[in-house]
Amino acid sequence: MRQRKTRANGPVRKRKKWPWLVTAGIIVALIGAMAVPGIRNGPIGQVVGRTIAPLQEAYAYVEGQVRDWFTMMDENNTLLRENQRMKAENDEIATLRQQLEELKQENQRLRGLERAADSIDDMEFMQASIIAKSPESWYATVVINRGSQDGVEKNMAVITGDGLLGRVISVSDTHSQVLTILDGRSALSVMVERTRDNGVLKGQMLLGSEESYCRLLYLQDDSDLVPGDRIVTTQLDGLLPRGLVVGEVVEVARTEGDERYALVKPSADISRAEDVLVVLTRPESAGITIDE
Repeated sequence: MRQRKTRANGPVRKRKKWPWLVTAGIIVALIGAMAVPGIRNGPIGQVVGRTIAPLQEAYAYVEGQVRDWFTMMDENNTLLRENQRMKAENDEIATLRQQLEELKQENQRLRGLERAADSIDDMEFMQASIIAKSPESWYATVVINRGSQDGVEKNMAVITGDGLLGRVISVSDTHSQVLTILDGRSALSVMVERTRDNGVLKGQMLLGSEESYCRLLYLQDDSDLVPGDRIVTTQLDGLLPRGLVVGEVVEVARTEGDERYALVKPSADISRAEDVLVVLTRPESAGITIDE
């Protein structure tokens, strides 16, 4: 005897699908009938129209929502592409502005060098760029991209558009090393431009320090220098030509041994120097020795 399958709470009943199929068929038939002009305009068409109107409205609503969604997605994609394009253009503009600013600053530096060269008579110059600086301190020594094959020699002066940077201490074929006037090893013969007092300008920067002043030593007790006086080279040491601007007196003081000295701030911004001039003209006193 065949047993009926049961659930825990009773027998299993199959759902009948034919009512849904019949309903769907009737709806399709009615919609198809509405395509016939005679039926669509008659009483039956009016009844059918009122019957399927909600379905048509629902279909139109769903269709509109789907269409709006695709339209919105297309607009979003268009906006995304536009934003990406504008971002790329903005990045390119920012890069061009940065390059323009670099060119502007380089032009200002080169104009400063040109003015410096024009202000010094009877001297020859060669433009150079700083390509390296001392790893211990950027105030100590720098390397320029000119060497012996360009005519650079040891002890030639190197200036910026504002004043003396230092002198060449070693030369290779393609580059040279420059000792700045701030380095503790630097010692130059200078004078006070206004009073004509002579002295020796010493760098006083030690390893690891950030001191940005030089000391003017061996001053006479009756020397009349004051803050604001300009210091220039003298050529008396046979190293540098005469008349190169070195810096400005900022303070006059005495050592513990009661020796008079002055603090001098270099005219050249040594820490930010990039483009320089090598003074090819040698001092008239170069090679002259004095017998004691």
